[in-house]
Amino acid sequence: MTQTDRHIAIVGAGIIGICCAHELRSRGFVVTLIDRDEPCTGTSWGNAGAIAVAETLPLASPGIMAKAPRWLLDPTGPLSVPPSYLPTMLPWLYRFWRASSAAQVRRSAEAISSLLGMSVEALTRITDAAGISHKLRPMGDIHVYQGRRQFDSSRWGWDMRRELGVKFDVVSGTDVRSLEPALDASFTHAVHIPDWLVVTDPFEIGHDIATDAIARGVKFRSGSVRAIGSEGGKPLVQMDRGEDVAADYVVLAAGAWSHRLTRDWGEHFPLETERGYNTTFATPNIQLKQQVTFAEHGFVVSPLTCGMRIGGAVEFAGLDAPPNYARSKAMVKKAQRFFPEFDPASDTVGGVEWMGFRPSLPDSLPVISRSSVRSDVFCAFGHGHMGLTESGSTAQLIADLITERRPAIDMDPFRAGRF
Repeated sequence: MTQTDRHIAIVGAGIIGICCAHELRSRGFVVTLIDRDEPCTGTSWGNAGAIAVAETLPLASPGIMAKAPRWLLDPTGPLSVPPSYLPTMLPWLYRFWRASSAAQVRRSAEAISSLLGMSVEALTRITDAAGISHKLRPMGDIHVYQGRRQFDSSRWGWDMRRELGVKFDVVSGTDVRSLEPALDASFTHAVHIPDWLVVTDPFEIGHDIATDAIARGVKFRSGSVRAIGSEGGKPLVQMDRGEDVAADYVVLAAGAWSHRLTRDWGEHFPLETERGYNTTFATPNIQLKQQVTFAEHGFVVSPLTCGMRIGGAVEFAGLDAPPNYARSKAMVKKAQRFFPEFDPASDTVGGVEWMGFRPSLPDSLPVISRSSVRSDVFCAFGHGHMGLTESGSTAQLIADLITERRPAIDMDPFRAGRF
């Protein structure tokens, strides 16, 4: 069988699945992309739009463990677990605590750094092919801090990033407001990351890549996947309605729902959901020069072509609980304090609230690997809030694994069997 005869079915049409489809089609495979929704209309629709090249640190870290108790007492704070969901979360939280040791944080950061080191080039190759590389903007980002104490508490992380090759500048005093004039004067310290990219609009990027992939021959199949079974020694994507999809290989990129499908063949992942919230103001009365990250408050403000997006924070409440938009409202209130001239009421449309499910593993490392149980299934999920950033590199690595090329980085930290 030649490569052009082999059929790959990709379950999940978020940015990871879309990029995998584009990359695998470019290598000559027959590709079917499957999702119950249109491409890039789920979690990938509403992210902050960053290619976050400096975010090499895992969510589990000594710093976050020290802050977690204070945050958990605030239902609208940067990290929240509703009391009713806490018993369900305990096994994951135990693994999260284990992943926060200094040695494991270092290992995770090195693995993330290797993935990010190829992310811009890999995604640019896909966007070049789709004719949309101009939509990846070298805008930069500043992480801002209110006072030296706040900045000093984060210094260990910046020291580790510097050791891993991240380029940034530390600024203070009036230089902070020179970088971003809209900021309140209480922000006295900042870290400027010039290589940080911000896309025009996350949905637009994903939609354009999917459109180009389909134009190149990728087939899109709309429908809900019930299971990934087998027939005649090959995988069979079983649909709730309509004809099942037979393939030679399956790439599972169903985000926060992925572990529900792997359980059917006895492979279990400690996958939880970072429920992220945001509000997008289509016509804000202030204009930012770059993305601004409020590290101590757990949210970012992004200048996108669709408007100014205020979002972030982490809520662990599973896939079934209704959205708690008090969290998005709390971030907007903080943004009003942090940008004194910002007036939400001035927006002609009014802020549009959104919530998405970010698939999170305790060590903040995605699974990019052949299944540890099934040789005909490849896993590409668990990217947390880094899906857009890691989409191009994940697509390249999955395609390398399927074609048995030697990957550019060590794949052991991302293996399915590590849990």
